[in-house]
Amino acid sequence: MAKKDVEPIVFYASLPPLQSAISLDGRGDGGRVKLDVPRSDVQALLLLQAWADCLLKVTIELAH
Repeated sequence: MAKKDVEPIVFYASLPPLQSAISLDGRGDGGRVKLDVPRSDVQALLLLQAWADCLLKVTIELAH
């Protein structure tokens, strides 16, 4: 199955209480966001590892 045909990976996360949770590249080329993921959603992270070499589209929503 091609990666474009797989189901999206959905999980809950929050920004960790770290100064480096959001970092901007020193050259202005982009940045990095670190997320804390609860134990209940770790399986999603394992699935996400398979997409490590892919460009991802990220959607952020508040969980209710």
